[in-house]
Amino acid sequence: MAGNKLSLVKEATQFMVQQMSSVDRLSVVSFDDKVQDVYGGSGDMNFMTSGNKKIAAAAISRLVSGGGTNLSAGLFRGIDHHQQLAAPSNEGEPAGSADRVRSVFLFTDGQSTTGLTDVRQIAPIMSAMLQHAISPKIYTFGFGADLDDAMLNAISEEGNGQSIYMEDAESIPSSFASALGGLMSMAAQNLELHFVPKEGVAIHRLETSFQKTPQSAGSIKVAIGDLVSDEQKDFLLELDIPGLYVADVTEPVMLVQARYLDISHRCMRDVSFEATVARTADTAGLRQSHPLVLVSPCTLV
Repeated sequence: MAGNKLSLVKEATQFMVQQMSSVDRLSVVSFDDKVQDVYGGSGDMNFMTSGNKKIAAAAISRLVSGGGTNLSAGLFRGIDHHQQLAAPSNEGEPAGSADRVRSVFLFTDGQSTTGLTDVRQIAPIMSAMLQHAISPKIYTFGFGADLDDAMLNAISEEGNGQSIYMEDAESIPSSFASALGGLMSMAAQNLELHFVPKEGVAIHRLETSFQKTPQSAGSIKVAIGDLVSDEQKDFLLELDIPGLYVADVTEPVMLVQARYLDISHRCMRDVSFEATVARTADTAGLRQSHPLVLVSPCTLV
């Protein structure tokens, strides 16, 4: 897997990591013509503390395309990670671990070129492995227009999971919400943000990968789409702000309006908040406009 497909896989994996809590455990396996433990390993699935999230994210960012795709070996390694973690010899796994929710997320285009390449060979081995007391559900995430639907559907069906198609980066939150159900429930749909500068303030630049639409009076609307619970989006804005003749004040510079469908309450919501900047003695006395950078997080719970 290479190019845009690999980039999308890395973005989806990074998103998954950020949604995990400190009581969740993770290992990451890569597979081309060989299989490698990218993060964690057999019997060593790490708790997703803030520190471990950074380590996992760094490991994922280093993934590169290799030759071939040994899909079956990667899949079997992922299943084995769960079963080795829960083995009696593994003292790091707490009592009652057999009751934990366990999943294998298989990110692939389904184009298996090495190892077992026929799902009729893969399915029976999967079935035998999943007879174990520790039996994770298998979710397949397909990437690219040339994916093998039949392969991915058969694997997810055998693993009591789901087969999900990842079309683009915007589909990542809804795709994971579909896979994880109540664990990552959808909080909002069709979210739209409206950045409205205060009088005398101008938006010089707004950095985002989402669709932007200029509005009247220098305001900008951004179409976000869907968000899952606790998902956070950051927006980098560069503003032109007029000078003041007083120092050490907090000045409102922008109104941020949000409109979205509240899934849990089944109604449209309109919320807003003021974005402010702290004016210090070093900048407050400037009479000409000057650029400042504002990071405005938007979190829906």
